[in-house]
Amino acid sequence: MKKKYLSNGVDISYVDTDISATAIVFTNGVSMTTDSWCNQFQDQRLSSSYRLITFDWPGTGDSDALHKTAQYHPSQLARLLCQFLEQQVATDFILVAASYASNIVGEIISSLPRCKGIVLHGSSLIGGAVSLDQVLQPSNHPPIIAMEQCDSETVAAYYHWAVLNNPAFAQQLIQNYFKTDPRFRAAIGAFMTEASCTDEPMNLIGHHVPLLFIHGEYDPIVKPVCMAEIFPSAAITETTIAGAGHFAFAEQPAAFNDALIDFANRLV
Repeated sequence: MKKKYLSNGVDISYVDTDISATAIVFTNGVSMTTDSWCNQFQDQRLSSSYRLITFDWPGTGDSDALHKTAQYHPSQLARLLCQFLEQQVATDFILVAASYASNIVGEIISSLPRCKGIVLHGSSLIGGAVSLDQVLQPSNHPPIIAMEQCDSETVAAYYHWAVLNNPAFAQQLIQNYFKTDPRFRAAIGAFMTEASCTDEPMNLIGHHVPLLFIHGEYDPIVKPVCMAEIFPSAAITETTIAGAGHFAFAEQPAAFNDALIDFANRLV
């Protein structure tokens, strides 16, 4: 059941199974909403053992839009995420970030005192030792996730290319794309072109919690940057989901959930 949480005058829509257990908080990439995690919420192994929470970023899904493009910068959304965790998640938690959400989580510079671990799938972390060129796969498709406006044919072609073996999920992303506040994507374009990120990998490692990077074997969008090699002293685990692309949680949900459960069980 969806709930509303008021953050600085903006209604944020979220889903919370609200059981008494360590929480797993799922955060969305571009064109994703709370519905994108249905395969995780429906897995009894997760729902019976963990409190599952996810929410729509401002300007996406059922959450209110913000007033200015600059308010959608990842550093601003990182502050909103920290506020949500502080006010709505009073228990220990594990943070899961898909795709662009990894940049938002990577921009968190404040402490996360109850965080037991962080999972990143399809990570696009940049800054410091990791450049944008190291992260992005070469592609003939225009970068629609960073474009304020785009025609329906181009958007459909992009998501049917980006999503493997799940046309229904691709269609969901297409619909969500046009329901998203265009300024949300404009902020991504500014973020990329202005190189206005901080050192996201170092910020992440600075939380001193175990990290799990989940790669899709055939991810067409981002390269599987081996963070364990770049930061050998950090507590980093990396795994690759066979037969998956950029959206393993929807393309190969059983294997994704296996990896998540194994990681979570070792932390609680």
